Amino acid sequence: MPVGTRFSHAPNREPVHALGLVVCDACYLVQLKEKMSLDDDYQNLLSECALNAQAVGAETDATNIARVRQLVYIGGLSGNVPNLPRLGEVDFLDFGLLVGKVVSKETVFASLDDLFEAAVRLLLSKHRPFEEVIIDNSIPEAHPLHISNVENVESYLRNVSQLIKDDGILSVRCPDADAILSLGHVNYIYHEHKAYFSSMSLTNLLAGAGFKFISRTHSEDGINSIFKFRKKKSLADRIANRLRPSLTELVSPWHELEEKIQVRRSELRAICREAVNGKIAGYGASVAGMASLFHFGLEDQIDLMFDDAPERGGLYCPRINHQVLSGEEISSHNIGRTFVLTPRFLKAIADTRGDNLGEIISVGQV
Repeated sequence: MPVGTRFSHAPNREPVHALGLVVCDACYLVQLKEKMSLDDDYQNLLSECALNAQAVGAETDATNIARVRQLVYIGGLSGNVPNLPRLGEVDFLDFGLLVGKVVSKETVFASLDDLFEAAVRLLLSKHRPFEEVIIDNSIPEAHPLHISNVENVESYLRNVSQLIKDDGILSVRCPDADAILSLGHVNYIYHEHKAYFSSMSLTNLLAGAGFKFISRTHSEDGINSIFKFRKKKSLADRIANRLRPSLTELVSPWHELEEKIQVRRSELRAICREAVNGKIAGYGASVAGMASLFHFGLEDQIDLMFDDAPERGGLYCPRINHQVLSGEEISSHNIGRTFVLTPRFLKAIADTRGDNLGEIISVGQV
């Protein structure tokens, strides 16, 4: 499938790339078999960080950093991390602003890992380790330094560990591999997510960085979970915290998911052979929507693409080259069938546009 973030203003000729998964037999982390370089995609986000840092630079000067108790990491506050104090009750530091200050001063880095390490060094030169670090993913686009998107997870977590004092808390909000498997959310497997974390893999990875698992809380969206860990000084605590199931037990659910995808592809191919009175629409021009389209082989089956996000309006979809139309325009087209490519928004789309969608088919979950 193509890289799903690569919507463009000109006609889109993004190539397709292999997408496969491998599992680490040491920590059980599931990662992409062939990782795509997304540095170009992320450059705009880093530039925005730099502009934000210049605009509100006072928030990251030595005086203000010194009084911050918690560190809000990349993406700011999603509102989905439970028991988090409200803004105003405690001072926060958005790590994205700090990254911006590094980018604005020194723009050449061999890798995003090096950029992260530089930002950590800058922060620790101004502040002792924090009581709590929150890794969140609340911004509309995938952030290059969110844990799901980094190339070297172990190096990333070692840097995160430096930011947290002993007995401090690490909260990680990220897509939950267990939820993806149990609920069949196929459309959350795509190139931008280089790693797929479960309680087991995060526990094992963070045990090596000195953390002990506390809890997992599911988000309302059913995809993301909030994992909480406490940093432990004792080596015995780290070793005792590792989990060791059989590799077969871990891999089997992924093979079952693959089989379900093939079954659903066959079902959708049969539906596509049925006559339809009107045009065929895809609804949901997002990274997840593109993943649905290509996982199930529908890239050549749709005539029009719609989405309600204004920032995507007028852009061309990766590879299929359909221009994204606003959902408000759907009533002006004769639509006979609509593939809703983002199933968690199915009800909202049906409630808002249902009279103009024709036959509605949900795609992306098995």
